[in-house]
Amino acid sequence: MTKQDVSADLSKLLMGFRVSQAIHVAATLGLADLLASGPKTSGELAEATDTHPLALHRLMRALSSAGIFCERDHCRFELIPAGELLRSDVAGTQAPMAQLVGRPSYWQAWGDFLYAVRSGETAFNHVHGADVWEYRANHPEDR
Repeated sequence: MTKQDVSADLSKLLMGFRVSQAIHVAATLGLADLLASGPKTSGELAEATDTHPLALHRLMRALSSAGIFCERDHCRFELIPAGELLRSDVAGTQAPMAQLVGRPSYWQAWGDFLYAVRSGETAFNHVHGADVWEYRANHPEDR
């Protein structure tokens, strides 16, 4: 493996948070469920999710390049195996996990991971002033 290959691999890992957040948005919007009945254009998906058509199109293209969806002719998108796992109605769905990892409470705690490594304390507790269970008890929208 060349230094250039290693650099490209490291860059992909460094930018992985972008893909994670894009998958979170797709799962939160239920895009895989909408595509379960067959390919749809980004415009159809935007209308069904009440989102900005061009922004949703960019999201769908990014997720297609990441191997979550597939873009076909005329800006039509369809499910492929990874996207199927974001459907809410399939065994082994990853949709709940995808929805969790992008939530602000989860995202912010990981954003303060350096604190946890330096202190040995939990970043979640530091960021939110409560452990995860207490926080969720007081924030039912985050369950």
